[in-house]
Amino acid sequence: MWTFLGYMYAVTGLGMSTTIDGIWFLGAELIALIFGLTRFFIEQHIMRRPEKPKEERVREYQVVGLSFVGYLIATATNGMVFQGGYVSALFGLNIPLFAAIVAGLTIAWQKRKRPVEPAVIDHPMSQKLANHYEEAGLSDSEIAVFRETMAGASKNIHSLETTVNSSVELQDILREFDTMNVIHAYFKAIVNEPKRMTESAPFLYEQLPNMADLTRKYVIITRHEVKTADTYLVLNQAKDALAKLAATIRDEYAAFVHDDIEDLDTTVTLTKQQLARHASMHDAQTAANAQPDAAPEEKEDK
Repeated sequence: MWTFLGYMYAVTGLGMSTTIDGIWFLGAELIALIFGLTRFFIEQHIMRRPEKPKEERVREYQVVGLSFVGYLIATATNGMVFQGGYVSALFGLNIPLFAAIVAGLTIAWQKRKRPVEPAVIDHPMSQKLANHYEEAGLSDSEIAVFRETMAGASKNIHSLETTVNSSVELQDILREFDTMNVIHAYFKAIVNEPKRMTESAPFLYEQLPNMADLTRKYVIITRHEVKTADTYLVLNQAKDALAKLAATIRDEYAAFVHDDIEDLDTTVTLTKQQLARHASMHDAQTAANAQPDAAPEEKEDK
């Protein structure tokens, strides 16, 4: 759109290029064209985040609209001549230049480096949770680190769920490994045993963030209107990577709760043994109680 408008402005300005005001007009529109081309090539390298906050989204329609209004005013004021023979270009011809400057500032703002913000714990710790951490043997500093880490993990899980829910293909890939249920169960298991957070470090600091980032980029690429052979190759590779990552998370969760499973298995085995002994004793008692009743009957027969 920017390239088209800049080209249109430049061609229109050629008709006035022999006058000083025509040069002003042509210069302003050529700058708009340059910014349009710059914008076009930058868009080839910038993938927009679908979950960007509203204030970070580029208001292109405002910039393009302002430039188009400038074009209309420039055309309307082209025949207005003041004393000295100057064309009224102050508001008409220079508005597209202002729009081009706004576009340039927009690009610079979009490319700015954003500081990495730590995860924000947006709710106070309940007394029940404080008692849980105390019983687990965590110090105040360990509690702070644990809560910050889990807040970051919770943010990643929420982002992952939002992305997965927006793509049927992602849902099909992750459903095979029951990934979202496993992730929620893993998160809950870590909260139940905060002292073991270091054991789950690969999940919290690598696997979960990587999955959230990979699914986000996957959705962005699938929304491209034109897909090449390389695009489909990258998408297939992303699917394979997601499947392997989902399998890894599932296996690590199974390893994390392995002791609990063994304890449950042991408890079930002991319970079965106790029930078997109880049933055996009950059968023996029943047989013993039935024996005296048979003796009098035999005597009566005699």
